[in-house]
Amino acid sequence: MTEDDIKKNWNYFKSLAKQFHQTEQFVDHALDSTGKLLNGKTFSNEFAKLLLLSTSEFEVIAKAIYIESGYTVNNKTNIKELSKTILYLYPKIINTKITTPYNIIMPLSKWSVTKPDYGIPWWNAYNKIKHDRTNNFEAANLNNSLNSLASLMILELYLSQKVLGNLDVITPINCDYFDCEYGKSVLAINPGISLPDF
Repeated sequence: MTEDDIKKNWNYFKSLAKQFHQTEQFVDHALDSTGKLLNGKTFSNEFAKLLLLSTSEFEVIAKAIYIESGYTVNNKTNIKELSKTILYLYPKIINTKITTPYNIIMPLSKWSVTKPDYGIPWWNAYNKIKHDRTNNFEAANLNNSLNSLASLMILELYLSQKVLGNLDVITPINCDYFDCEYGKSVLAINPGISLPDF
């Protein structure tokens, strides 16, 4: 994987983030008194689209990290195998923070490879929608879309760090809605901090 590949992946993420940001025109993203999304359970076709696209891309980037770590992708390389490997290689990835205009979140904090909590909540919602949208349409909501996109951003950061040894190619390139404290900062007095596993 090259620097150009990293930029292309990042630009795709940015396009999804921009589409997500535009949903604020129709659904308020503000927080309630407990710090949760006030309209987090609001579902729509737009949130379904964003959840499906961002989760598919999450798997693409997870496979890229898997390959860059020396593993070979085959027919048995599914999200369970990718999860086990990534969590083994990067156990602190679950602590990675993403900033939104409203709060700071850790969208991978519940990523687990042990039962009964196996998986990631928004990934499980994605599977429900993918396999039976009619009966699970409420899973295509603001909260799941937000967390899937923030999780994708984390994998983008980890892939850049793995391949290039830094985040210089992607962190100076602003994107709509999402930000982080890692890598270069636009402020000279704040050089940014390292990702949790690096």
